[in-house]
Amino acid sequence: GELPASFTKDQTRLFQTLVDQQNKRDGTSLSADQVWASLNASQQRTFIAVTHALENSTVTTPVRDAKGKKIKINGKVQTQTVSAISLVSELKQVTGEQKGKGGEEQFRLLVVLTSDALDKLGDSAEFGSSINSHVYKDGKVLDGDGTYRQKGKPSIQISYLKDKVTADIDVDYLGIGEGHLEPYNSDVSSSEGRTRGLFNRKPIVNLERHNQKYGQTNPLRDLPSTP
Repeated sequence: GELPASFTKDQTRLFQTLVDQQNKRDGTSLSADQVWASLNASQQRTFIAVTHALENSTVTTPVRDAKGKKIKINGKVQTQTVSAISLVSELKQVTGEQKGKGGEEQFRLLVVLTSDALDKLGDSAEFGSSINSHVYKDGKVLDGDGTYRQKGKPSIQISYLKDKVTADIDVDYLGIGEGHLEPYNSDVSSSEGRTRGLFNRKPIVNLERHNQKYGQTNPLRDLPSTP
């Protein structure tokens, strides 16, 4: 029931914001270990997978002067790089598997972004924007104001509301024709996706794709395979 020993500083920081919020709301004094133990295995896997992907993804932006002009040295644009997890200030909700519900209602985190997160994502080399956006909040799927999707596959998807800070984050492991529109698309423990084609479609193990792009995450290996 304890927080995984291999949690990083940022993973622990984010989870503590959820603990603090819950204690303030309920008038309790639960520890991080107690709140972690109250999550089911699917919620734990979702938190680990999404935060691990964020921590191992970069956001690279040009350095700009006070007027917003890109700074160049010897003709080369200067850049700065941060980890994507640094753009998340608070964790509000962890949603794991909810059988019978759609993909937009499962395997995602509801968060509060930093005030400059969208500017950095919009200026970054690693993320592209999309107007198709939904945010799962308080048991409802809300129309979002926009989405930033990480380039390549798997892809972190950050969808946000009009306040520009409330956001829904999940990881898309499957492409079109592989099961992208199915709920298991964002389930790191799933192997229900299939490779493209008419015949001999092979299972896709989402965890393998996760590890190939974001590196091995030991806590996922140690968690139960069922909620």
